[in-house]
Amino acid sequence: MRIRNHRLQGIPQEETPNRGGVMEPKLSGVSLHCRPKRQESIDWLCNPKAKASAHLVVGRDGSIAQLVPFNIKAWHAGVSHWDGITGLNSCSIGIEMDNAADSPGSAHISAWFQAEYPEEVVIQARHKFEQDLSYWHTYTEEQIQNALELACFSQKPMD
Repeated sequence: MRIRNHRLQGIPQEETPNRGGVMEPKLSGVSLHCRPKRQESIDWLCNPKAKASAHLVVGRDGSIAQLVPFNIKAWHAGVSHWDGITGLNSCSIGIEMDNAADSPGSAHISAWFQAEYPEEVVIQARHKFEQDLSYWHTYTEEQIQNALELACFSQKPMD
């Protein structure tokens, strides 16, 4: 991967109006989020009605699209804080991962958008802020590899 002018080279570039000003020079991290259906996520995050965005979207096949240059604030973290830092939009890269998230009911995730996922792509786990076990859509190996590479890459100085 190569970054030039705050954009990853060789991947689709989509433009979203949902973004803020220039990010703080010191990047403090990466925020991973999940949204199902890669293209629908891109379309929604590029819609002014969403009032949300991310720098990158990673599909289940590992494909990447960029919506916001790395030097501009994406609207992915809302009112947020972590490790003494407040307002993570100002200092973190937002990455949306194509994933249906959780379903409390059964090993066949029945997502809020009416899609079902078979047992082989579901894991049972407990969210750190919840008491009960839920069934979670697993990430693909391609997504995990690209997310790790993007997270490590985003910590390097950008030209």
